[in-house]
Amino acid sequence: AVAQALGKRVYHINYSELESKYVGETPKNIRSAFMCAAKDDAVLIFDEADSFLGKRLTSVTQSADYGVNITRSVLLMELEKFTGVVVFTTNLISNYEAFRRRILLNVYFDMPDEKARGMIWKLHLGTKLPLHEEVTSGSLAGRYEGISGADIKDMVFYAALYALEQEK
Repeated sequence: AVAQALGKRVYHINYSELESKYVGETPKNIRSAFMCAAKDDAVLIFDEADSFLGKRLTSVTQSADYGVNITRSVLLMELEKFTGVVVFTTNLISNYEAFRRRILLNVYFDMPDEKARGMIWKLHLGTKLPLHEEVTSGSLAGRYEGISGADIKDMVFYAALYALEQEK
């Protein structure tokens, strides 16, 4: 939505796409992501950013710890230089300590209420899934409280897989 409002492309980055088992490759991948986004004037979205935005480690005892600190330092430096828009998503905001002063805006999303859950169920169920007549987006929204949109998406996906498996 942010990128669309700005008329920009989106580069969606998962940590698994950045991380490499080879020493020095993860920081190179981070630099590359920022360079590509700057060149193409794109919005960078780091999904599940808590996996690499945590506090830097103070008692470095293994080369893996050193690598984590280098990765975080490179990300901080690239973030400082980048003039575009970066979005970090997480459900663990407490892990953002080292990045708080560099993040200009935090938006917290509460869990969806029943009305919002109904809309999310409707979106993910679509119109083509064969459903029992008693299964509606409204009935599901009322039945399952305290779940996120991602939970709903996963439930529909796994239910569809289960139904396909049963059709064998």
